[in-house]
Amino acid sequence: DAATSFYHHYRNIVGYDGPREHFFDAFLNDSLIYAPFGEHVRAYWEWSNRPDGDNCLFLTYEQMKRDLREVIGRISTFLGKQYSASEVDELEKHLSVESMRNNKSCNMDDLLEWARNTTYSEERKNLSKSNFKFIRNGTVGSYRQDMSDEYVQRFEEYEKSITEGIDFDFYF
Repeated sequence: DAATSFYHHYRNIVGYDGPREHFFDAFLNDSLIYAPFGEHVRAYWEWSNRPDGDNCLFLTYEQMKRDLREVIGRISTFLGKQYSASEVDELEKHLSVESMRNNKSCNMDDLLEWARNTTYSEERKNLSKSNFKFIRNGTVGSYRQDMSDEYVQRFEEYEKSITEGIDFDFYF
């Protein structure tokens, strides 16, 4: 899911217009900005599980989608905060995908509008012609709709290489 989300951002914001498969290859080969993704994930997971790692809380989007209330509780405990049931209800609504799509602090509409109107928009030709939204669908596992079976398998192997030897599950 991270790779397909990143692909759509690269395509629509940066102006990438190459084949999707080339982008996925670059992701898997750690050839994109913010790489290496897998090493970053693993390093933060390992840090959060160290005896002195109490200043790092490791969460996944999949955990949030599975049980947002439970994740809110984990974050609250981590921060030493307590919230009433009604406050947690409000947080749950505020943190929903639909709410974030409509929240200017999250949806990047101002950046997208700037990118569409910038004077060097040739690089952003895809964005100027699209209805791209920074927060697309928020569905766990939607990468399967954007990838061939071959790439799904390659990413599953990539995931295994990231999590090998640690007790971590991506929760697909």
